[in-house]
Amino acid sequence: MRKLEISPCVEIPEVLKISYDSLDDSQKNIFLDIAFFLEGERRDVVISFFDAIGFEAKIELSVLDGKSLITVDFLDQIRMHDLLRDMGREIVRKESIDHLGNRSRLGYYKDLYEVLKKNKGTEAIKSISLDMDKVNSEIQINPYTFSKMTELRTLKFYGSENKCMVSSLEGVPLTENLVNLKYIDLSHSESLTKLPDLSLARNLEILDLGSCSSLTETHSSIQYLNKLEVLDLRHCESLGSLPTSIHSKYIEELDFVGCSKLKNHPAISSSLIPLLSLIKVGIKELPSSIECLSKLDRLSIQDCTRLENISSSIFKLKSLQYIEIKRCSNLKRFAEIPLVL
Repeated sequence: MRKLEISPCVEIPEVLKISYDSLDDSQKNIFLDIAFFLEGERRDVVISFFDAIGFEAKIELSVLDGKSLITVDFLDQIRMHDLLRDMGREIVRKESIDHLGNRSRLGYYKDLYEVLKKNKGTEAIKSISLDMDKVNSEIQINPYTFSKMTELRTLKFYGSENKCMVSSLEGVPLTENLVNLKYIDLSHSESLTKLPDLSLARNLEILDLGSCSSLTETHSSIQYLNKLEVLDLRHCESLGSLPTSIHSKYIEELDFVGCSKLKNHPAISSSLIPLLSLIKVGIKELPSSIECLSKLDRLSIQDCTRLENISSSIFKLKSLQYIEIKRCSNLKRFAEIPLVL
């Protein structure tokens, strides 16, 4: 592979494609998604993503690894050789050479501009991903082009330099045609101040808003996303409040680390959360609803300088094995530990 980077052979792409052609449809989809926008992500993030859209991620990734189509590096990140990545992108390009809106994936900003600006989206598009830091010109969205993308399952805009795309997303209506959307990643969108109404994204499973430092409010609709499994709000430093409750029974990961202005912790219906980390969160007390987290076995509370009270509700957590409390300088009352006979 290293030699071929220096002196590539024209037959090599076809030789590499033999391994791709031996894959089943699920494995091909996973390979192409990695080639487009998941190369370099942590393995657990990639697994969560593919599990959310219905693939047996661990099994399929092991197949790709066995065929040397991907590797996992010492940082547990998914890697793909440049020649394989380029082959995957060429496969998608050949799906529709002349009509960008008929390709399954869009990841190059000029292609995305053509589709979103000129309303050329179709039901063929399954994934949209764009690194905003690589965008050299403004992109304005025609919101109604989204209504044509009835099979869209992934919407990912990331980066911090370009603010145009993120700000225009606030006006994008999620229509009934986007019920297939399962994964939204707006992480590191530093200009995003509020979310659009997500009430019609009824099948949404992953909502990643990590490091959206200007986000001051979410939308009340997130409490009714009944299939939501992951809500990532890490380092949303301006976020002041959340809905009083989150009704999804499938929440497995809820992350508020670094939400220093967050004053309330929502009541949670899910019993599937194994770990709850409250680090640099602005809450004054833990909600009594925490006792409903029957699978919670680790509770970590650090640098919550406004926290004043921890109630005895935590001792109703039957699976709880570990509690960590550090640098909570205003903590006035810790629940009396019940006598164990």
